Amino acid sequence: MCLILGVDPGLRATGLVALETEGCKILDALTLRPPKSCITARARVSWIAEEVGKIMEVERPLALAVEEGYVPHYKSG
Repeated sequence: MCLILGVDPGLRATGLVALETEGCKILDALTLRPPKSCITARARVSWIAEEVGKIMEVERPLALAVEEGYVPHYKSG
């Protein structure tokens, strides 16, 4: 079995999906929500990274697919 972990990143909620490439089956999906004690963006990113790392250690995916971030209120220049 070949496992791919898909990540939909977000500071308030990060979605994860485990996909089996043979037959393209969704094995599991969940949403990570940082605890309220993670007030800053830095604390949230750190917590999310730690939780995703734990999942990767257990599931050992062959690949990781991360959706490109979208920040509608960001203006460059």
